[in-house]
Amino acid sequence: MWAGGHPAYLDMDPGQDDVWALATALGVLQVLGVTTVAGNHTVDNTYRNAVNVLDVFGRNDIPVHRGCAAPLWHPLVTAPEIHGQTGLDGYAFPTREVTVADVHAVEWLASQLCSLSRSVSVIATGPLTNVAALLIGHPSVKPHLSGITVMGGSLSGGNVTPHAEFNFYVDPDAADWVMGSGVPIKMVGLDVTRQATVTRAEVEERLGSSSREAARMLVALFRFYARRHPDPHHPFPLHDVLAVAADVKPDLFEWRSIPLTVVRCDPVRRGQSAMIEEATDRQPVDVAVQIDVLRFFDWFWEALRLSGL
Repeated sequence: MWAGGHPAYLDMDPGQDDVWALATALGVLQVLGVTTVAGNHTVDNTYRNAVNVLDVFGRNDIPVHRGCAAPLWHPLVTAPEIHGQTGLDGYAFPTREVTVADVHAVEWLASQLCSLSRSVSVIATGPLTNVAALLIGHPSVKPHLSGITVMGGSLSGGNVTPHAEFNFYVDPDAADWVMGSGVPIKMVGLDVTRQATVTRAEVEERLGSSSREAARMLVALFRFYARRHPDPHHPFPLHDVLAVAADVKPDLFEWRSIPLTVVRCDPVRRGQSAMIEEATDRQPVDVAVQIDVLRFFDWFWEALRLSGL
């Protein structure tokens, strides 16, 4: 039912949890291309990581383009303490020269979208710099977008500050622009990603005996991701995977339609996603507020199986 699902582009900053999102997407979507952005690590590393992961999955047919190296306005913040010095520490990717595509991700994605005969979705699991630059520089792409599904934001507190989720904190200007763009948006934030957790023991039980190199890669990466907690049953959220799930199976979630703004300049509340209480011309954003966790994990493990694990 899912293999070869609807077409989509992935905009990512791989990053440990982005790899799990990419793995599930390969099983349930027609991935037309991957664009990378600075966030979890520098754009050079996120680009290299995307190319390397696709290579392990045997999917070199999927184009990868490097995007924005810094947020629209603020200095770049990365998270090497979570993802390591390469953004994907824990697995020994082959040492090789990775050729960078000539065309910038934003220009490439704009030309791709405008050339398609049908509208498609974009799933964004990193800071929204590329997506905002696309909508600002190429507003003609909007009719070609069936929607943008975003992993980011929170209505109930942050993970990098008390107010802000990491992706929105890194580039609050981009996040605010996308939330107000008028394109149909699904926002999958910490409100639901914290509900869907997996343990190192579960990952090793499910994938540890696989002979597939992609499965060995995922297990090794998760062991690094979980290194801060020696308890093998400590729960870790899968954050970015839920954006893929929301694009493919929105019925797994409960949604609220809310006009949102993202705090851009306040040094304390930077990156906070806030409901707009007064009358506004902003189109509401569909915000995920609950998830059916049992059905999600049925979908998740099946999506990984369909990806070839």
